[in-house]
Amino acid sequence: YCNVSPVPPSWEAKMLQDPYFANAINTRYFSLRKNILSIEQINRTIDSIANLVNEAQVRHFKKYNTLGVNNGAPEIDVLSTTYAGEVQKLKNWITVRLNWLDANMVGHNTALPELESFAKIRVFPNPVLETLYVESDIEINDITIYNTVGFKSINLHSNKFEECINVSDLSPGIYIVKVTLTNGTTRTQKLVKE
Repeated sequence: YCNVSPVPPSWEAKMLQDPYFANAINTRYFSLRKNILSIEQINRTIDSIANLVNEAQVRHFKKYNTLGVNNGAPEIDVLSTTYAGEVQKLKNWITVRLNWLDANMVGHNTALPELESFAKIRVFPNPVLETLYVESDIEINDITIYNTVGFKSINLHSNKFEECINVSDLSPGIYIVKVTLTNGTTRTQKLVKE
């Protein structure tokens, strides 16, 4: 039993009755499914995070012996007794959920131009020590990192939705990351190098 709050139907259900809003959700969702919400991209992100916490998960499961134990969540797969199995189970659950959303998404795709030009960009971790990750839901064209006096410290041409950049040679300090997307959109973000 889930204690859902607010109890449906609430304001979300009323918003979905507006055809423009429902169509905007549909358009944005299927636009993102082509890149940042594709199974391949999501699995790469999961693998990246799983690799990042691989050492910590050993200590975690040593302290909290929960592998192979049902903790009350409804399971769609057999309970796993390994960390790799848990990672795969997460991938399977997300795939099932996205397939359901694909088949049941509200509205119709209307290719609204203002939705197509909107971009989400993630630059992490911040502060960074060695490896900087840049992700976007629109294909990246260039990434430039400037120091505080405007000198280009790193310039990388890309044609992907995500990049890994080795910043270990940068001196500690403040930098500006400029990301230019293939649709002409440019975003900048302050970066702290440790």
